[in-house]
Amino acid sequence: TADFYYTANVDRLPVSWTHIGSISANGGGLRTLKIQYLLPDSPLQAVRVNFRYFGSPSSCSGGRYDDVDDHVFVVAPSSAEETRKPKLVAPLKAMQCTHCEMIGDKRRCEEVSVCKWKNGKSGKGGDNGCCPN
Repeated sequence: TADFYYTANVDRLPVSWTHIGSISANGGGLRTLKIQYLLPDSPLQAVRVNFRYFGSPSSCSGGRYDDVDDHVFVVAPSSAEETRKPKLVAPLKAMQCTHCEMIGDKRRCEEVSVCKWKNGKSGKGGDNGCCPN
């Protein structure tokens, strides 16, 4: 299943992703999955696709067979707007999944390079379970 997300706040960390929708690939092999959304009013935007094998919609599920890809792009002003000088944007740092707390299984937690397992149950408090490195 592919979970599609967007953000218009690329330069604010942590990035807040808005879920657009999810589409099942319905089998193996090459597939084309399409989804549409209305672009927010922002000159710099990003879209994310989290492809997951199991689980619920997530912007970063972190499973063994899961994959996350981001695409950052500039949106030109509409013809009705006044043309402005482009604003220089600092180079973007790679976005890492920091949703370790959402992983409740030790084996899956240990498969995610940015997470580690501590002492037991879910890590929502940051002391136990799957936590960021």
